[in-house]
Amino acid sequence: MKQTWLSSPSTSGVSDLAVDGRFSSRGLTGQQCTITKPNTTITWWVNLGKIYRIQHIVIYYRKENIDWGLDFGYKAAFLGFSLYISNTTDREDGILCHHDTTYTRQTVPDHVSIDCPHHGQYVIFYNERLPGVTYPTGYSSKAYGDLCEVEVYGCPSPVANSLQCSNPCPENCEECFPGTGICIKCKHGFEGYACETVYSDSNVQSVPSVYGLQMFTKQQIDVIPPIKESPV
Repeated sequence: MKQTWLSSPSTSGVSDLAVDGRFSSRGLTGQQCTITKPNTTITWWVNLGKIYRIQHIVIYYRKENIDWGLDFGYKAAFLGFSLYISNTTDREDGILCHHDTTYTRQTVPDHVSIDCPHHGQYVIFYNERLPGVTYPTGYSSKAYGDLCEVEVYGCPSPVANSLQCSNPCPENCEECFPGTGICIKCKHGFEGYACETVYSDSNVQSVPSVYGLQMFTKQQIDVIPPIKESPV
């Protein structure tokens, strides 16, 4: 199971329940969801184990296995959340993939699929209800992170042997990000974005290209175990 962390856990639902592959019982008693203590900020993250080229992320919320209607109070808790992709556990080191500013209590669904075309090792869920800040009507007074499953879909880096990760590496590339064809390590004797330049001195070691490697990566087919090996 992937390494996870939750900033304000309750004793009822630990952080790794969001990546255990189970979400048939999305309530407190089902033991399949992370359960948080309400706070001003909530952070949850999962370590994918290595850099992936992320395509999209699916989040299933806690719903207590009852009708997801207008009167269901937990809908307010999921409004305004953010997703970050990072190479560290600090969201500020990464990139903001999504910030919810459109859902209301009337429109928020019980699970969401977020396009997140970036490279990275950590997926970070964040929500806040800061003192002195006025939030839109319908938002909860405190932040929560009651997540029943987080599925991360994408391709591993370097290149994976899967049809969905199909864009080939350049001819003289040793390692590249799947799908994009961006090279991160040229074969000995070559350099450049597509490893198209031959070193004049064959004794010089080729230097990995860092273009496209700055931060994050992933796409759909190799999911990570439940951030599954085929979703990531």
